[in-house]
Amino acid sequence: MLELEPNVPNVGGLMYPVLVWDDREAVLVDAGLPGQGDRILELVSKEGVQPERLTKIIITHHDMDHIGSLAQITALAGSRQQELKVEVLSHEIEKPYIQGELMPIKFTPEMLEQLKKQLAELPQEHQKEFQAMFAANKPKVTGTVSHKLELQCCGGMTVIHTPGHTPGHICIYLKKFKTLIAGDALNADSGELMGPNPQHTYDMAKAKQSLTALADFDIQRILCYHGGVVAGDLNSKIKELSF
Repeated sequence: MLELEPNVPNVGGLMYPVLVWDDREAVLVDAGLPGQGDRILELVSKEGVQPERLTKIIITHHDMDHIGSLAQITALAGSRQQELKVEVLSHEIEKPYIQGELMPIKFTPEMLEQLKKQLAELPQEHQKEFQAMFAANKPKVTGTVSHKLELQCCGGMTVIHTPGHTPGHICIYLKKFKTLIAGDALNADSGELMGPNPQHTYDMAKAKQSLTALADFDIQRILCYHGGVVAGDLNSKIKELSF
């Protein structure tokens, strides 16, 4: 897990993109807020993985704190490679939102108004910086994934479609490590596993129901984008949270 501090005042707590690698590939799961590309690649380097080794970026869903630096990272990592380009993967439902072809599904008029107010509270210089970041953020998805697709890298990675937080939200199961990368399908608080956050979930009933799809996997650790790592009797806890 990469410990990533937010760069905007309205996002609290650390965020945890995940880096997984083997001898052939290096895979980043999720890409932070706008303007964090350099910091994320710095964290990747601190793990002993050179940014030019990145072969894939998997996006769990299209919320801005997960896709904000996607375009920047692919440009930075790609510019350091001569032949290999970074592959960007997401569920097909999320693709048009990630690429900016559709408005983020949670952007209600009320939320947009709230975002405008928060931006207006920033110093003028910072307002221009963030406006430029969002305007320039036009990432491209190069491939789509589906439920239970097996990615043959890093000991085996299984895609699990868990709609609810957003319609195309996915989790990633790392078979070799019996570890689930949960995105925002699950959260953690002081080492305790929590369910989807109602405040930020598009369809709460579907998000809880989707957790039943995780019962097929032997999960010994969960990496939550918000809250970090949780370990223990997780399959039983997930079952409780699905109702």
